[in-house]
Amino acid sequence: MTQPSDRDLAAGFIVIHGNQSETLRDLLCDWMRAHPLAPLENEVILVQSNGIAQWLTLSLASDPAPGTDDGTPDGMDDAGSGPAGTAPAGTPPGASGLGHGLGIAAALDIQLPSRFIWQAYRAVLGDDAVPERAPFGKELLTWRLMRMLPGLLHQEVFAPLRRFLEDDALLRRRHQLAAQLADLFDQYQVYRADWLADWADGHDVLRTPGAVVPAEALDAGSVAAGEGGRSGLTGAGAGLDADGHASFMSSSQNLHAQTMRQGMPSGVRPVPEESLWQPALWRALLADGDVADIDRNRAAVHERFMAACADPARARPQRLPRRVLVFGIS
Repeated sequence: MTQPSDRDLAAGFIVIHGNQSETLRDLLCDWMRAHPLAPLENEVILVQSNGIAQWLTLSLASDPAPGTDDGTPDGMDDAGSGPAGTAPAGTPPGASGLGHGLGIAAALDIQLPSRFIWQAYRAVLGDDAVPERAPFGKELLTWRLMRMLPGLLHQEVFAPLRRFLEDDALLRRRHQLAAQLADLFDQYQVYRADWLADWADGHDVLRTPGAVVPAEALDAGSVAAGEGGRSGLTGAGAGLDADGHASFMSSSQNLHAQTMRQGMPSGVRPVPEESLWQPALWRALLADGDVADIDRNRAAVHERFMAACADPARARPQRLPRRVLVFGIS
């Protein structure tokens, strides 16, 4: 649907930081009031949790500034103050001391980032190329791992997981571990897709951010590592902590020295020995899924999405919102 000319939005990117969440919330309300969308257009807001979503909804539904019903204080007309309910020109947003609610919370689409990003993938690449639910999403991965873990623990590479799951008659530890690992791989798909691509190809390595390494160089590095025995750094990696969290906590100096000895290319280091179960588990997940799903994990879909977005001839799909507001607390 073509938007009215008076509702056109200028392209741009605005980042506002603050140390008080209430001030940022008030600023968000003021911005939405000053720059409304078309009457039948939903406002898309991304939040980090359902609790923040509920808090924002209640804030938007709260009463506006005292005075008239539209939020314009008594004695202030629209011509002199700008959009209804905002402070006079020159007053910083959030500093007027007036009410900040909109009086109603309607036409809102408040989502978690992962859901929005997956919907963006489908809008750009098409529903046929991207399934409605991510085959390697956190929710599905949790239950797949619950099913798969018992059949993997006999392999020596999964010894850290086997030790963690000892004395687990009620399967509480298995479910806890499956949830943690699903979250770990979900984050890898977003932030370290290059690691997952290398692991899927059988290369147990970690690229440094921005490193561009040809596959031939990785193959040569693997051969060099194999000549000296098992790759990795004994005692340098972290397997699982007491809560089932996995991480890489290796000494950068030791890893650099190990990389040089193994002939690995620059910008790449071997996966620590205690964490070799992570690439092995990723390959097991790929082997467990349907063939069509292998190219539908978030990392692979993201690469195709970025390539499509880089095409200057491609117009914005109608299913993507014109504006996205992100409210986060770090």
